[in-house]
Amino acid sequence: MERPGTNRPSAYDQAYYDSAAVDYILRGRRWQSWHELLEWLRSEGVDDPYLAQGELQALRQDVERAAARGAPFDNDADRLWRELKQ
Repeated sequence: MERPGTNRPSAYDQAYYDSAAVDYILRGRRWQSWHELLEWLRSEGVDDPYLAQGELQALRQDVERAAARGAPFDNDADRLWRELKQ
């Protein structure tokens, strides 16, 4: 018998994303701004089969914070990852 809750994502999955998720998003297209990326996360990103809901939510929150503080936007995955983690 399977333990209750084993089919649910863990709390770790719900509030975390890694650099592979950032790389995946950037591979899809060349973004022009935080705003453009944020619009995608809020609309099409919700249905993206690669991103878990927790990853999507954490990414959206970090993108919102980066945009609000006026961080420079970059299409380089490593630079964007570092900016999002500040």
